[in-house]
Amino acid sequence: MPADWEDMGRNNPNRAARVFEKLIKTLSFVIKQDKIYPSRPKLHRRLEAIEKAARLLMDELSELRINALLRDGDERIENENELYHRLRDLAARAARVRARNPRTQGRGKLYPKAAIGPNPMELCALMVGLAYCEGLGRWPGKRNAKAHQNCEALWKAAGGPRRLGWGKSGSATVAVWHHHLKAAQNYRPPHPAGMHIQQHILSPDIGRPTKRGSQLASLIYDHPRSRRAVARQAHASVEKEGVGRKKD
Repeated sequence: MPADWEDMGRNNPNRAARVFEKLIKTLSFVIKQDKIYPSRPKLHRRLEAIEKAARLLMDELSELRINALLRDGDERIENENELYHRLRDLAARAARVRARNPRTQGRGKLYPKAAIGPNPMELCALMVGLAYCEGLGRWPGKRNAKAHQNCEALWKAAGGPRRLGWGKSGSATVAVWHHHLKAAQNYRPPHPAGMHIQQHILSPDIGRPTKRGSQLASLIYDHPRSRRAVARQAHASVEKEGVGRKKD
């Protein structure tokens, strides 16, 4: 467990240690999943194979003799027209994704838009940042060397890939976490990534002995986007009340 992590547990260092173990397991799983996810060139080859397979099936279904063999005495193939159009749509989608994301361009791996969230290092920084919020009441400052060291310790404990400068002495080797801590703030609650960590990993075990709901609410309402959302909701409720009074 990193130095000063017990401080974030305040009343119960043993619980802080258990939280650290839970963070390790969660981060380790994400790192492993990211590792086995295909690289951009491999994903392009798979998408190309999908496109070719869809077009092959379209061509074969259009060939009368093959179609008759597949019907095997039946009047028709069930949902044949729908199947043909779905295959055409699938081939077009695979081609579109490949054209929009060249295999030799772009940083990192190619992920679907729905999966956009923190990368493994940003997730590591998010975990540490939210632990600071829960235990110490604030997000670590950009020059917080202990926070950088905690990120480094968590990353190594979870089996994170070695990076440039690993094992060398000096603050410069862990200063890279400054950038990841800054990026991780985009995923604080109410973002689903931050909500999951806050609700399912941190809240039950770490922080001041207050109710989980109030802890979560303090994080949500401190978030700039949430403040706007709360203001909109309040405005809507006021307007609704006004309408109700007019009817009365």
